Amino acid sequence: MPKEKKRRREETERRREKTAEEEATLLDSWKPKTQLGKKVKDGSVNDIEDIFRSGERILEAEIVDVLIPNAETDLLLIGQAKG
Repeated sequence: MPKEKKRRREETERRREKTAEEEATLLDSWKPKTQLGKKVKDGSVNDIEDIFRSGERILEAEIVDVLIPNAETDLLLIGQAKG
């Protein structure tokens, strides 16, 4: 079993590295559509806390990707229990 766990861990790491490279490429080609997106892209806004304090809406996912580059996501499936 330990070899299998190690193999799975290595596969997960490779997938994360590949995803990070793809994400960097996508962010480089990102063309912001909102005023806030343009501010983030040019570097005048570099902290997500500033956005929260100002009450502005984040309408582009890339804004979060730029300001929180190492964010991870989890999928939670909630089903109905029969009984």
